[in-house]
Amino acid sequence: MIIKILEALISLIFFSNKIGFFLSRKNPIGWWLAAIASILAIFYFLFLNLFVYAVGEVGLFILTVYGAVVKKENRRIEIGVESLTFFIALILAFYTFQGQLTILEFFSAVGMLVAFYLLHPKNGIWKMKWGWAILAATHVSAAYLGYVKHQEMFAHFQIASAIIGIGGALKES
Repeated sequence: MIIKILEALISLIFFSNKIGFFLSRKNPIGWWLAAIASILAIFYFLFLNLFVYAVGEVGLFILTVYGAVVKKENRRIEIGVESLTFFIALILAFYTFQGQLTILEFFSAVGMLVAFYLLHPKNGIWKMKWGWAILAATHVSAAYLGYVKHQEMFAHFQIASAIIGIGGALKES
């Protein structure tokens, strides 16, 4: 029962976050929604034994709180958080390796962090286009993982978020 509640909450909150980002990445509401959803997603992914995703959500939580609060960004801090998350996820992927699913989970989790980094409002159009495109791709892979884990609502919202990512990439033209 708790897994279904978490599935519904993170699906709706993360989807709202993507809509917020689509409308304006400068508004901190989108960043705060992502932070709230990240906290819930840590537990959700632990329940599903998607440990690499859980670690990715810790990094995403830090980056989204940072994006909501900090007015003058520090790229060293951002890259440091992403690098630390990357290496922890890599080590965890090695120790929890379950074949192709773990590889997809790792690249999807890291791709999400890279996408959020590129979507920062201070980045230029080219980086933001890539951020949206990477975000769309990571949502497609997350949808696949959702279907594999029989989390249909999560998977459907991941597809919807991928469509927003494609729209975001096109919007930045």
